[in-house]
Amino acid sequence: MIQMDHLTKRYQGGQSAIEQLCLEVKEHEIFGFLGPNGAGKTTTIRILTTLCLPTEGAAKVAGFDVVAHPHKVRSHIGYVAQESGVEYILTGHENLILHGHLYHMDRKTLHQRVAEVVQIFGLEQVIDRMVSQYSGGMRRKLDIAMALLHQPRLLFLDEPTLGLDPQSRL
Repeated sequence: MIQMDHLTKRYQGGQSAIEQLCLEVKEHEIFGFLGPNGAGKTTTIRILTTLCLPTEGAAKVAGFDVVAHPHKVRSHIGYVAQESGVEYILTGHENLILHGHLYHMDRKTLHQRVAEVVQIFGLEQVIDRMVSQYSGGMRRKLDIAMALLHQPRLLFLDEPTLGLDPQSRL
């Protein structure tokens, strides 16, 4: 599902974020990066989600090269970044609909999935409010709901419990 072969990322000035990382994560496996700040965890996730290019090496996600076929990679993944990806000037419902359109979901499936994720994440009471009125935890729940909306084969979570109350972390 994920293959990295000597993946390296160096920034201008020569500072390395990742150095010769080789790793394979098979389908149905759960894998977590643990390490101190600055260890390259987020940079690795950003490369695997096609948001950043590697300096050297190669990576495949869902069988597709992240550099050669970024659109194909993105169609198979969901991503929850450290920082919220929601639009604050839209309602939660509008954010979900917009996200579904970005994944070219058909209207019937999209509305069905929106209803499902709203219920799963307990967003019924706030879904029609502007996201700017959400608490940090509610925005985080919406971020995760958006990442799962199109039923990706693979989910990338960067600091997924950041801002969630202890009960929601379970």
